[in-house]
Amino acid sequence: MSVARRSDGLLPRDVFVQAVDLIRDGIGDRVALTKTLRIAAAAAWNRTHNTIETLLEIGAIAVTDDGRCTSLLEQADTAVSIRKHLVDHYLKLLDALPSTNLFQLDHDGRGLRVSAALLPGRGAGYPYALLEFGVFQRGAVDDSFWSVAEDVAPRFVAWLGERNLSAPGRLFSLADLKAAQHAREVAGRIAEEWALAWERMRLTGHSFLHAVRIISDENAAAGFDILSFDGLRALSHDRFIEVKGYADEFSFFWSQNEIEAARRFRMRYWLYLVDRRRLSSPDYQPELIQDPVGYFLDRNPVGWSVSTQGLKFTRVTV
Repeated sequence: MSVARRSDGLLPRDVFVQAVDLIRDGIGDRVALTKTLRIAAAAAWNRTHNTIETLLEIGAIAVTDDGRCTSLLEQADTAVSIRKHLVDHYLKLLDALPSTNLFQLDHDGRGLRVSAALLPGRGAGYPYALLEFGVFQRGAVDDSFWSVAEDVAPRFVAWLGERNLSAPGRLFSLADLKAAQHAREVAGRIAEEWALAWERMRLTGHSFLHAVRIISDENAAAGFDILSFDGLRALSHDRFIEVKGYADEFSFFWSQNEIEAARRFRMRYWLYLVDRRRLSSPDYQPELIQDPVGYFLDRNPVGWSVSTQGLKFTRVTV
C-alpha cells in the first residue's frame, strides 16, 4: 500500500482550486476525489493526497460522517477563499513558535519581509503553498527573505503586535530554553567536527595525526575545543583551538574560562571562526586568529564591536 509523506510535496495553486470545485460539483468521497484529481491534473498520488490533506487542515474542506467531501469556503472566488484560510491557519502555526524573529521591515521601511529559512511547516509544504497563493513572494530561488504581499501584511503586523504584548513567560518557557540550548549545542558540534576534519587535513602526514582530537568531550573546562599541533615537526600538542561557528550574523560569545585559557597559552591559542553556511564548499577555509587575547582585548581591532553586556564580538565591516 502506498504511503504519502508530507515531505513529498504539494500540487500547484490551480490544483487546490480544482479540488474544491470538484467537491462543489458533488464528486463524492475522498477516494473518488483523489482519483479524479490525479487524472485531471496528471499528478502523482502522494502529492494529490497531501494537497487534499492540506485543504482539510486549513479548514477549506471537510469530510462528513458518511464519508462525503464538502466545501467550507464562504466565497465564490475559490482561490481567494483558500488563500484566506491558508493565512488563518498559518497564523495559528506561528502562535505555536516559542519566539520568533521571522519578520522585519524591508530596506525602505515600507514593506514587510519574512525569513525563508525560519518559516515553520516546511515539512508539510506550507511555505510552498504560501508562495503559490501569493501570500509570500520571492525574487530568486535562493533569496533569504521573501516579501509579504501588501494585502496580507497588516494581518501579520497585527499578529506581531499581539505577540509583543503577550507575557514573556508564555513566549519562552524553560522547555523552550532547553530546546534552544540544545540547538546551539548541535550547531556548535557540527562546527567542531568540521574544524577537526579540516585540521587533520592541514596536518596530513603528521606522525601523531590520531592525537588531533576534540578535547571538550574529555574536559569541558579546558577552555578550548581541539588539541592539535602547530606543524608537522611538532611532537607535543602546541596548538589549542577554540571553534566558533556562526551563520547569519558574524559573531561569537567568548566565555571567561576560554579567555583565561587564551591568556595562559597566548600564541599557542587559536580561534577558528567557522561559517556554517559554507561547510559544503570544498575550497572553504575558516578564519584563523592566533593569540585572540592580543588581537581582540589588547589591540581592539577595527571592524569588530564588543557587546557591553558580555563578551560577544561582532564583525561590523568586511
